[in-house]
Amino acid sequence: MLRALVALFVVAPLAVAAPPPMGAKKADALYFPTKVGTKRVYEVTFNGTTTELTIVVTAVVEKDGVWRVTEESDDPTSAVAGGKSVMTNEVSDKGVTLVARGAKDLPKPQPLLKLPAKSGDTWDFDPAPANRSAGLQSEATTYVVGKEEDVETPAGKFKAVSVESKRKNPKAERVAGPVAVTQWYAVGAGKVKAVSKIGDRERTMVLKSFTPAK
Repeated sequence: MLRALVALFVVAPLAVAAPPPMGAKKADALYFPTKVGTKRVYEVTFNGTTTELTIVVTAVVEKDGVWRVTEESDDPTSAVAGGKSVMTNEVSDKGVTLVARGAKDLPKPQPLLKLPAKSGDTWDFDPAPANRSAGLQSEATTYVVGKEEDVETPAGKFKAVSVESKRKNPKAERVAGPVAVTQWYAVGAGKVKAVSKIGDRERTMVLKSFTPAK
């Protein structure tokens, strides 16, 4: 169950960006870190226990206004040796799309953020049948964009947009209850807060520190 909750936070949707300010660098106006070495540390609370999760940008390739960003996290619940989890997203002013897990590209890329968008916008993603061949869970997900608001974290206050995702997995819901994740994202920092719920169980994640690349 804990592994499933961690996966929800890492994969769940990114928020919707407002138009970038005049004169801002394109990469700096995105709702995702795009520089190698950027490090984010999160406080994760579940079942009364608080741990830390560190995510570091390890590789970035830019082409035609699209940044392919690879991140590595020290996920203690990962089945990979050393507890490492690797995700790759394509980031642009059109949104954010999850394109790879580990060293494998997804047969069907998963759009996490679509731009432009506004509060109340929704989209659906169904990984079946393409992602079954990659050993991924086949769960349809609906995303709903929320409003922009100020979010307080140990790393500071961020103006962020919320996005809620709900997984349509009747079998899982019969066992544990509905699965829903709400995440808040800020320009440059990406995810600054997340709340995951499976039935009556809740897991929270807040940004503890943000270290820009040198």
